[in-house]
Amino acid sequence: MPRYDVNAAWEDPYEPRGERRQSDRFAFKFKVMISVADPQGDGRIVGPGRVMNVSQSGLCVATKHEVRPGDQVMLALPTKMCPDTVCLPKRFVGSAQVIRVENVKKDVNVVGMRLGDEFADNFEFTVFVDTLQMMACLAASD
Repeated sequence: MPRYDVNAAWEDPYEPRGERRQSDRFAFKFKVMISVADPQGDGRIVGPGRVMNVSQSGLCVATKHEVRPGDQVMLALPTKMCPDTVCLPKRFVGSAQVIRVENVKKDVNVVGMRLGDEFADNFEFTVFVDTLQMMACLAASD
């Protein structure tokens, strides 16, 4: 058996990359809590982040956390901005994988994350994202 799959799909790093997002993102700003592994290995560090855009499968967050692509983080996303009539839990908690990190200014990183199965497999989270998108569209049309 060959050691490498020579027929596997491969992305040329010198060719422009196409859009790989699974869902369309839309701008909606709100605060989240992010938990990351402590670089000293002493547990986890919990701190805030500001969501810049969101989709059903991922989000982009500005944060002071130092993370690298491939890192796993835990997120707590509040639902207080949604009307009570939507009947959502107070927050959604789950994992996310860091896909990209861009340092935009001293101590602030913009982090692209792919949401874990706790979000993707949750119907209430789908309702949450749809509600945010509807609110963003209404705000844009004003």
